[in-house]
Amino acid sequence: MSKTRKRQRRRRSTPNLSPLALLRPRLDGLLGNEALANKDAQALKADLNAVFKGLKPSEFLPVLLSAYASAPAPVQDRMGAVIPAWLDERGYLDSLLALLNQHRIGHEEDHLAGGCWHRRLQSARTSGAESLLPGLYVC
Repeated sequence: MSKTRKRQRRRRSTPNLSPLALLRPRLDGLLGNEALANKDAQALKADLNAVFKGLKPSEFLPVLLSAYASAPAPVQDRMGAVIPAWLDERGYLDSLLALLNQHRIGHEEDHLAGGCWHRRLQSARTSGAESLLPGLYVC
């Protein structure tokens, strides 16, 4: 077989997909499992670190919010307790605030209370990240 045919065959056999292209199916697989509701917080954080490895927060946070919103209720409850602490530990609260300011994501309270959620997120950067996730959505 000639060298060109080998190269062509090799090109066809290995698709060049970015990790971002496979992110939503991976998250749906992770968050779609209701057994996740019984998992340890550190194990959940390790799973999140593995899924988002090599991705920028501005890329994965909107995808995370969409997947979180479509997860089963028990998983949402569990992840609602874990994800804010994980965001705070990883230093992603500033990225989340930047996405809110860019209107790439929103919060249902912003429509009702004139941006009070932005203030709550800014105060969460100093006082803790509890209850950040419920109500966030992708614009």
